Amino acid sequence: MRHIITYVFVCFVLASQAQNVTVTKATSQSWSGGMAGHHGTNYSITLTTNDTNVRLDTAWIDGNFYPIHIDKNDTIARKVDRKHNMTTYTILEYDAWVDNPTDPNSLANQMAKKATTPRPHREYNGAALVTYWLHGKQYSVLVKAFNQLTPLCYP
Repeated sequence: MRHIITYVFVCFVLASQAQNVTVTKATSQSWSGGMAGHHGTNYSITLTTNDTNVRLDTAWIDGNFYPIHIDKNDTIARKVDRKHNMTTYTILEYDAWVDNPTDPNSLANQMAKKATTPRPHREYNGAALVTYWLHGKQYSVLVKAFNQLTPLCYP
């Protein structure tokens, strides 16, 4: 009986120390305007974890590659709640296009660039994949879908 209790206790301790990065919120918001022919999408992904040693690496959104650079002193993108032992990361990315085909930022030119961008370390079925490093190993968390916000129309 004592061995069973010890085994259950060890399993509980290991499970409680397991890294758990979860997606708490993911939104996308299309926009258009400003100058004629300009449009795009803003993305926001909020992640929470119980380990302050997590280092976010890359976000893959709709096949696009977005390197993530969040400093430990960044109090906007990284919030630490010491009372509840939680760290919250907010990733803000965007896509922007111009409808003029001769412009280097046009949708057609961006699609050509997409073919030369690096691929994620694993295939994923979802809206986005965020990779991170913890204790020298790379992990990933899947964003299943984005909550679509009301589109913005700039004058």
